[in-house]
Amino acid sequence: MNTHILLGTNLGDREGFLKLATELIEQRVGRVTRKSPIYETQSWGYQDNDYLNQVIVCETTLSPEETLKATSRIENELGRIRDRQGYQARTIDIDILLCGNEVVDSPTLTVPHPRMQERKFVLIPMCQLDGNLMHPTINKTMNELLQQCTDNCNVKPYKQQ
Repeated sequence: MNTHILLGTNLGDREGFLKLATELIEQRVGRVTRKSPIYETQSWGYQDNDYLNQVIVCETTLSPEETLKATSRIENELGRIRDRQGYQARTIDIDILLCGNEVVDSPTLTVPHPRMQERKFVLIPMCQLDGNLMHPTINKTMNELLQQCTDNCNVKPYKQQ
């Protein structure tokens, strides 16, 4: 199954964390078949360092819950700290956006990601990969969702150093 995953980082070696997270996902979740360009984005929900964001597509035989367990372990290994409620700076954030056309609503996981249509830092890289991809519950394409998105955060292509 093709699983779309959002990577985000705003602490430390941001490029290095994206690369390492992708490598670990490839080893533990499944083959990474596509990667969007990297975007630099204002922090969302609080003020802090800008994020680097990227969407990757992973071909996996894991269930969505198994994918969540694997990506949570990767976050922990890469120094992700969850010490308070709300949005905060992080070395790596790994969000499962889509798992094919599956819909999951469990206490630990919601797929499609419940706020992806509200965030340009998700929709812009998704459109780069496949703007005609249909959201499985909203029944609109990624391009349509981006056109309707009211998020005003600045999302720009990242100029790698």
